[in-house]
Amino acid sequence: MAIDLNTRFTQLQQQINQNPRDIPALMEMAEIFLHINDQGKAMQVLSHLLGFASDYLPACQIMTQLLGRMNPTQYHPQLEKDLLICWQQEAIDHQLLAQVTAKHLLNKYQTQDSQSPQKITIPIGQLKTDKLFLRFLSRSINVHSQCEQWLTHIRSELLTKLVTEPIVDTDTENLIAGFGLQTFANEYLWPISAQEKLILESIKQNDASTHHLLASMYGPLQDTDNIKQLIHSNAQLVHELIVESLHNPQQELQLASAIAGIESAETNNISQDVKHQYEENPYPRWRTPPTPQQQPLIDFIRQLPGFDASKFKSGKLNLLVAGCGTGFEPIDLARMDSQLTITALDLSRASLAYGYRIAQELDLNNIHFIQGDILAVNNLNQQFDVVNSTGVLHHMENPEAGWRALCAATKPGGVMRISLYSELARTRIVAARELIQQQNISSSAESIKQFRAQIFSLPPEHPLHPLTQSHDFYSTSGCRDLLFHVQEHRFTLLQIESMLPRLGLKLIGFDVPPQAAAQFAQQNPGPHLDLIKWHEYETRNPDTFAGMYQLWLQKI
Repeated sequence: MAIDLNTRFTQLQQQINQNPRDIPALMEMAEIFLHINDQGKAMQVLSHLLGFASDYLPACQIMTQLLGRMNPTQYHPQLEKDLLICWQQEAIDHQLLAQVTAKHLLNKYQTQDSQSPQKITIPIGQLKTDKLFLRFLSRSINVHSQCEQWLTHIRSELLTKLVTEPIVDTDTENLIAGFGLQTFANEYLWPISAQEKLILESIKQNDASTHHLLASMYGPLQDTDNIKQLIHSNAQLVHELIVESLHNPQQELQLASAIAGIESAETNNISQDVKHQYEENPYPRWRTPPTPQQQPLIDFIRQLPGFDASKFKSGKLNLLVAGCGTGFEPIDLARMDSQLTITALDLSRASLAYGYRIAQELDLNNIHFIQGDILAVNNLNQQFDVVNSTGVLHHMENPEAGWRALCAATKPGGVMRISLYSELARTRIVAARELIQQQNISSSAESIKQFRAQIFSLPPEHPLHPLTQSHDFYSTSGCRDLLFHVQEHRFTLLQIESMLPRLGLKLIGFDVPPQAAAQFAQQNPGPHLDLIKWHEYETRNPDTFAGMYQLWLQKI
């Protein structure tokens, strides 16, 4: 007979009282708190557990998710400890911690005038030994507007104060290199003052290793004989900077030429423009992915509410990621299910090479990276059990034609996961794109910087000010993809509903934010696969699919 929740909770309390370090009991108690939506208590339990088992990955993974939802308004020493434990765990997605850590650091250091970061005295002596600050700089992209102002002010202070120093200590080298890693990750998006430009110009001909490091906060390291001085540094982040901003890009250039391609019978101007964009700015930028939970993909597919197993005839799954970008999805899937055979297709060799390099580092041999257009997918001469295309079709000249090509490459009874932009959720993006068009702003790096400055200067009540809350707003490639893309279509769920019969597809699953799913279920009992009812819900709640619609489909 099943034990009720209260009885089980009492049993766990007794176990933990007898052994406060009983990891399975603590994890189960945290899960109970999460089940009853008491995230605060769950975090207390996990914080206790990580206090004596800081490398216990399952607890770190849950804690990272919970910390990422926090909005701290004052400094908490315990929060600092919990954050640092998670930042020091390599197998999690550090980007999830970027925003809460930015807020925490602002609370910690900006005690004089939190609204004017440029007025704060910069505690460089404290920052260069602050482990949390250095991990934040070197392992994530900042996505907080006020923190960006603060960080650019610190960078300017470092440049101004250290330009006359031919040699600095190891801790200072780590701090400078941390800024170099941060700006490399955001593709040197931060504004540069006239004074900074003058200083950078003055140190171009200087051979001091300190000056090479200082310049790396504003642009990539140059592969010159002088870089050898930095190779002998005792600062760990200096070596990471050399690898990330110098060696890895060189390796990607070599890998790009080795990637196989498929020929396209027709020349499509939009495809060429999209290809050019992602050759210049591969997107998204990321580092080693978090360790996923091991799960056969077929087990997940079988749980989809509308899946018809009788129509799905396959053993080992052959999967296509159509428009894989920089490779996050195929790499994540390959690590989740090592039995998959994955073809990763994309227009951009630069993007593919980014993912190919990381796949090699992780020793993943079940991914085949191929350069080519979705419209030419038939030239792969194979059909797939599963086709995944996230955020790609809406950037094609004719999305339905691209979708039809993917359907032709899907086996009868095969499964597709398609993600598309929502017309209702992207009203703000459309307004920004119209403004960019009216002002005739190009997609150059400098123009993107200027447009960001324009958005930052808007009052909080302005309709476009919320753009600063988008994580894509904080890297050059992200901002270009978000606001300056050469082609964008958007859809309503009614349009998608009408397209599915033409494409020979049946909806079998619909990924929805948890809160929206709960609200929808109260009004609509049963499987949540009625797109017409979801359209009605979205009309009342237009920000529901601010990411994208994520549809699971089966080929009839």
